[in-house]
Amino acid sequence: LGGAAAGSSADAAAEAAQEGGGERLTQLLQGASETFHARFESTFGLRHKGGRSDDEIAFAQAAMSTMLGGVGYFYGSSKVTIKGQGAEDRVVEAPPRPLFTAVPSRSFFPRGFLWDE
Repeated sequence: LGGAAAGSSADAAAEAAQEGGGERLTQLLQGASETFHARFESTFGLRHKGGRSDDEIAFAQAAMSTMLGGVGYFYGSSKVTIKGQGAEDRVVEAPPRPLFTAVPSRSFFPRGFLWDE
């Protein structure tokens, strides 16, 4: 639910934070919040079409935020254990690769990882 102006909003927020402008940063955050709520409703129509309560809409927004917040893209090397013939296992660094991952619960898995299943 980002939108084309997301980059300019982020730039403005960073600038306001660096300048120590608490009031300006508060205004930017309130504007972003209002934009999110309006875009969420226009996309999913839970209030208008679904007749959902404020609590149900807040729950849906939190669920979507958590789901999308767990998606990440990383690029770099991984350490891989190669099982040896005897008791010797070797740890080697694999070549850099991209990793697109989804973490099921950010509170338990705060970083992306490669699923081994």
